[in-house]
Formats: sequence, structure tokens, C-alpha cells
Amino acid sequence: AYRKGLEYNQSIESVRKQKELGWNVEINYKRLSETSGVFTIQLVDKSGRIIKDAEIFLNLRRPSQEGFDFTRQVNFSNGVYKAHVDFPAKGQWEVEAVAQKNQDIFQEVKRYVIQ
Repeated sequence: AYRKGLEYNQSIESVRKQKELGWNVEINYKRLSETSGVFTIQLVDKSGRIIKDAEIFLNLRRPSQEGFDFTRQVNFSNGVYKAHVDFPAKGQWEVEAVAQKNQDIFQEVKRYVIQ
């Protein structure tokens, strides 16, 4: 119970810090084939300026089946961050984008159905 309380407090603090940053992230997926596509991510600060020098990773998890989770680094090109992804299986996927610039961290999670 004590550990859960500490984790809960850390989660609240992370959410507070993320809101303070004022960053906004837009994640889009363009399907290229049944199991592959390109994620594009636009990351802007609270003034609406594009953040060009963040390090972004996508953590991709299959909530219905273990053993398929993987991570992709996202590269900056022509004003957006892009990552080509080949999914090992069709179905529902949870995509967590984690952006870090200096000590600032921003996380966004979305679900996609790959078919």
C-alpha cells in the first residue's frame, strides 16, 4: 500500500509537470500496407512553436497479447517527427509517444487498430 501511494504521488507530479510545460503533441498514422505505416508527430511548445530538437520514442504495445511490444525512435524531418513501423501482427495497439528535451518529458498515449 505504501509503494502504491508513492507511485500515485509520482504520477500526479508527472501530470502536473506535463501540464506546466504546455506542450501539445499531434500523432497521426498513415497506413502503407496491412501491417505497416508511418507515424508523424508534431510537437509544439506553449507558444505554438515547433520543438525541433526533442528526442522522441514510440513504445508500441499489444494489450491483448504479450511478446509483441517494441520501441521505435522517431526522427525529425521537414517540420515533423516521423517513424516507419512494421507491426508484427494485426489488431489493437497502444502507442505511447515519449518526447524529451533536456529534463522536460512529455507523454501521450493513443490506441490504433492495425488491419
